[in-house]
Amino acid sequence: DSEQSTEGLTWREAVRKLNELGIQEFRLEPGSRLGEFYFACEFTPHRDARVTRRFEAEATEPLLAVHAVLRQIDDWLTRR
Repeated sequence: DSEQSTEGLTWREAVRKLNELGIQEFRLEPGSRLGEFYFACEFTPHRDARVTRRFEAEATEPLLAVHAVLRQIDDWLTRR
């Protein structure tokens, strides 16, 4: 299934995860290298509205870039 990517992540699942984190706005555009995709969003933790952090990633597939950002957010939350 071309809609599936790492760990079975689909667009619907990716958007659901972003929305659960409170992320309603994000950007997906061509990457800096031909054939790559750039994904970016800003995240504000629910418990600290004074903090907003930008996350971004590039990958050969759109969902891989989204997955990389979700992983970055998870890692950042774990370290806080």
